[in-house]
Amino acid sequence: MDNKNEKKILGKKKKKEQEKEEEEEEEGEEESSKEKDSKKKKKSEMIVNDDEVFLHLDNKKRLTVRKFKGKLLIDIREFYEDDGEMKPGKKGISLSKDCWKKICENLSDINEAIDNMS
Repeated sequence: MDNKNEKKILGKKKKKEQEKEEEEEEEGEEESSKEKDSKKKKKSEMIVNDDEVFLHLDNKKRLTVRKFKGKLLIDIREFYEDDGEMKPGKKGISLSKDCWKKICENLSDINEAIDNMS
């Protein structure tokens, strides 16, 4: 084999090896971003949507943090479907920030009462 052919063959091998390495790096990046996404979902299921942040409690219930007429509210409410769109229903409660803080401050007592009654 002459020198030119050897260079072409070696060049092709290097190019293939480089392409393979780039593909492996891309696959690794995709996996790490999927792992990050799954960790985010496990850590928190809070969803940010326009001016609201909400947490699905079950199929029809959710907790929403939002502002209404300039006041911060923590809203726990049932939703219903209307023409493929989820809309808030009448069943639910809107808590002020102060009420929410009282719940959070007493959460261990509330959990203890729940455990005792179960």
